[in-house]
Parts: sequence; C-alpha cells; structure tokens
Amino acid sequence: MLNGNEFLSDNWWFDVHGEHCLFRNAITGQSVEVSLGNKESIGNLDPYFFHHFLQTTNDLSYLVRYFENSFSDVLNFFEAMERQKKMVQVAGVYRKV
Repeated sequence: MLNGNEFLSDNWWFDVHGEHCLFRNAITGQSVEVSLGNKESIGNLDPYFFHHFLQTTNDLSYLVRYFENSFSDVLNFFEAMERQKKMVQVAGVYRKV
C-alpha cells in the first residue's frame, strides 16, 4: 500500500509478495516482476519473469514466439548471452546485463 492505495501513478498496480514485487499496468496489462531481496538483486533478470514481461509488452510480444518454453528456452537464451559476454550469471538462474 502506498498512501493507502495499491495503485501508483499512471495506472500502475503493484503486489509485493515474498522477495518480489509485481508491477502491472491496469490499462495495457504490461507486467514487470522485480526481485527485492536486497539492493544488489534489483537488476536481476529471471527467465520466467522476463518472458512474461515480453509477453505483456505490446512492442515486444512478438518475441515470445522464439521461446517455446517460457522458462527453459529463455534460460538457454540467457546462457548463450552469457557465453557472448553480454550477460553475467549472478546466482542460480538470475542474470544481469
């Protein structure tokens, strides 16, 4: 709750759960899930959450056709990006650009 309201500015809704927070635009449906475990984890990319972001972002949703499985295929993509030195593994499945 922020000032007694679950909505932020510009129609963004949020739901803090565990170490994560889901932000969703009430009009577009765009969703962004972030890790809030500690300040180092805020920029982490989770394969499933990244896929969901692509899926719910109008200008990027066409990219999900390249990922048959929303977790393992995105993780494989992250690992390929890591081999190309475009991402680094932080912990477990989490990566940073």
